[in-house]
Amino acid sequence: DGFLRDDALVNVLEAADGSLWVGYARPIGVTRLELDARGAPVRATHLGQRDGLPSEQVFFLGQARGETGAVWVGTARGVARIDGAAVQVLDHQSGLAGDDCSQNAFFADGDAVW
Repeated sequence: DGFLRDDALVNVLEAADGSLWVGYARPIGVTRLELDARGAPVRATHLGQRDGLPSEQVFFLGQARGETGAVWVGTARGVARIDGAAVQVLDHQSGLAGDDCSQNAFFADGDAVW
């Protein structure tokens, strides 16, 4: 179909805007799928290190309930907050305990992210 980069998925997130975000078992970044009214994919955007992710090994995808666009991506080298075309990276230099994330490291509590 050309929309996904691999068949082995480990994370799927339905974002507030109706798009689907996919993380893979292999270190190949994430894919954002835009869907039509029937839920069929119409466009795929692949994001990796060249797009600002700190690593292409993704451990979690998340979104705070109050956020309308930002998606949080936990990687092997920090967390990326993606809001449109802007990517903000948080790592140990930003105050995280470490750069490597766990699959269970994301918790959205209303508008707050832990």
